[in-house]
Amino acid sequence: MSKIARISLQIMVVAAFSAVLGLIVNGLREEGLSLVMPFPPEYRCPSRMAEGVGTGIKDALQAFGRGDILFVDARPAKAFEKGHIQGAISIPYSFLEVVPQEAVERIKHHIRIIIYCNSKSAERSKLMAGELSESGLKGVTYLQGGFLDWVKGGGSYSGQAPQTYE
Repeated sequence: MSKIARISLQIMVVAAFSAVLGLIVNGLREEGLSLVMPFPPEYRCPSRMAEGVGTGIKDALQAFGRGDILFVDARPAKAFEKGHIQGAISIPYSFLEVVPQEAVERIKHHIRIIIYCNSKSAERSKLMAGELSESGLKGVTYLQGGFLDWVKGGGSYSGQAPQTYE
């Protein structure tokens, strides 16, 4: 083997060893560097979905029980079956699909619609409320604090009360 070939092989071995050692150290670190790049900006949606207007727990508790107000649970059907605000209906919301037209028809006659989920940021219910508002429904808001804060505030519910946010 020529001297140049031997030096080239040594360089490749050192580079490969360094790369493997770097990956191992990164994997062992508590906050290792991400090895996968997020979607580049050109693949992201050009516009942000509209977010709905929030309703506080106190306001929602005062409105509860009036016939013209409807509570809509945006969580998956299994979560609704486990426990939900008393009298609420389930319309599971997916960020990837629009709210079905039959669901909009089912709720549009209410004067006020309060969408809720059970996450601290209320992201699911915020986006669903925004989508319904943009589709032309009036009086649509989302419940700030979600199902957990509703229960903590003394609101009526059916089934099991949530112990934590989802």
